[in-house]
Amino acid sequence: MDNIKNLREEDALKILSQLIRIRTMLPRGDEMDMIKYILSLLPKDKFEINIIENGANRASMVATLPGRNRKNKIAFVGHMDTFPAFNEDSWQHPPFAADYTGGCVYGRGASNMKGGITAMLMAVMAFTENHVEPPCDLTMCLTADGDNAALTGARSIVKSGYLAGTTQLIFGESTGNKIGIAQRGGIWLSIRVNGKACYACTPKAGTDALANFIELHSRINSYIHHGEYSHPYLGEPLCVITQLKGGIAMNVVPPLAEGTLDIRLLPLQDNNEVIQYAFDSASDMMDKNKSLNIEIEVESSNPTVAMPQDAHIIKKFENIISSMGDFPEKTGLYYYTDACAIVPSLGVPFIFMGPGENIYNILTDEFVEIKSVLKSAQVYLSYILDGAW
Repeated sequence: MDNIKNLREEDALKILSQLIRIRTMLPRGDEMDMIKYILSLLPKDKFEINIIENGANRASMVATLPGRNRKNKIAFVGHMDTFPAFNEDSWQHPPFAADYTGGCVYGRGASNMKGGITAMLMAVMAFTENHVEPPCDLTMCLTADGDNAALTGARSIVKSGYLAGTTQLIFGESTGNKIGIAQRGGIWLSIRVNGKACYACTPKAGTDALANFIELHSRINSYIHHGEYSHPYLGEPLCVITQLKGGIAMNVVPPLAEGTLDIRLLPLQDNNEVIQYAFDSASDMMDKNKSLNIEIEVESSNPTVAMPQDAHIIKKFENIISSMGDFPEKTGLYYYTDACAIVPSLGVPFIFMGPGENIYNILTDEFVEIKSVLKSAQVYLSYILDGAW
């Protein structure tokens, strides 16, 4: 590989274990602690380092290794924060011990996504460790708050301009080394419905706030499905009631209902159109019943991002994985990632691919196979060296 020595499992294990031991759990994050460790691995005279402080020991970093052709820049993106260690007493492997057994490393963040960050680091550091100039600029974009819908770090990096000139994006999300070509977007709505109380034996004398909340949900759900949208790797759009409370007594029509909706959208569905429809529906319902009041607050709105299945970057990754003797599989991501903030701003080709399984299926004893981490690193390195971007 262009005078670059083979990547070693022991190096991947050493880096990943240390990353897991550095606690970057939400809501604190403390990503600055992880940045300090990563900076200790990077030769200071080789990288252009920019750190964005997000407050309270939270930070994001953009580190660029200049290449021969500075007109091309591949940016590797990963978030440093992790979910909390839910039910810590039920973990067979302590969440921050980085136990290594059976070829797997256990710990909070192992899969989501410190395994991916380890693979990125190994691919980029292969050039400095072997004293080889990369064919193009290589950027490590490490974010705070990537497991939160606010995506604070990614948004601050976009605003900073440090990713200017990026020509391709590789998100090291945990896809099990499948090729991720799309990610659902979504909207979170908080809704408050005020009606009119009355005894349940005379329901027409009042306005049922809970029933109207459910009607509004039904309208929005029907709207996002009206075009019979579906995606081969993302499935159908969703509109889920995630919280709902109301009612004051068994025999009284509820005068108040409060709840939240989690709406997940597909490519070609527009967030703003769906939000406008929700407000228009609420207005229509209130026009028909003057004792009804509906208040909607948009808690977050993140767009869907997707690449064509035959895009050049997708085909290149397929070819590389095939050349390694594996069958390339495509997939889609159901959850938010930093791509929501970065892709629409830069408008460049991108891909999701990284080690580890979907964290939403693993609440305790999170793990990643060390061979999976090494495979991701090798795919990244092969893609960089291929040069036909």
